[in-house]
Amino acid sequence: MKFNNEEIAAENGHAPTRAYFCESCGGWHLTHIAEAPLGPSRTEKVIEQMIEHQNTTREIMRTQHEKVKATQKENEDYVTSQLSEIDKLIEDKEYSSAFELLDALLEMSKTKFIRPKLLKQVGKKKEFVIWMSNSNGNN
Repeated sequence: MKFNNEEIAAENGHAPTRAYFCESCGGWHLTHIAEAPLGPSRTEKVIEQMIEHQNTTREIMRTQHEKVKATQKENEDYVTSQLSEIDKLIEDKEYSSAFELLDALLEMSKTKFIRPKLLKQVGKKKEFVIWMSNSNGNN
């Protein structure tokens, strides 16, 4: 301001009267407006809106993550309970029913998430049922 006031006034018709710190760029700017406006600047308002938006987005993502985890837990509990039922069917030598349930679980895994470890158990149990069925002469 001290050195360029006349030049700036000649360029745009207004001579700067004060400097202000810019929240957006972290630098100092000159303005011809004598007094600083009351309340937050436009830049501060935009920054506040951005922070609010980020917080809302984080909350939405957290909620979605919790829903996914709950659904995965439900799927896992269902598969575990079905595996227990399959064990009972194997004990009763109901191999075709056990095989059908195992196929249903494998089909379910195409559309719903099942932990790989649990899915591997289903696959191994299916192989076992096939082996038991063949060794007992039940096809």
